[in-house]
Amino acid sequence: MHCLDAAFPVLKDRLKRWPLIKGHTPVQKMGGAAGSLWVKRDDETHAVYGGNKVRKLELILGAARDRGIKRMVTFGAIGTHHGVATAYFAREAEHLSA
Repeated sequence: MHCLDAAFPVLKDRLKRWPLIKGHTPVQKMGGAAGSLWVKRDDETHAVYGGNKVRKLELILGAARDRGIKRMVTFGAIGTHHGVATAYFAREAEHLSA
């Protein structure tokens, strides 16, 4: 069960999710004796393509799959990571079974 579903059970049936992230995003303590900083390791959200886009695409691809959508279009500035991540995961979603 996703932590969002546990915190807000009413959302479980409303937010369709395509599971891309296995487990929770790791958090790492950085810094020495003078102080510490906790860093959310978004680079480890997925083995191939990490980053915060993966969490968003779980919901976008889940909704598309639930509605039977077969093609996706996205746009952004030149070099947008959203475009790269969407292209990668949308293609992967075509190969996953329901």
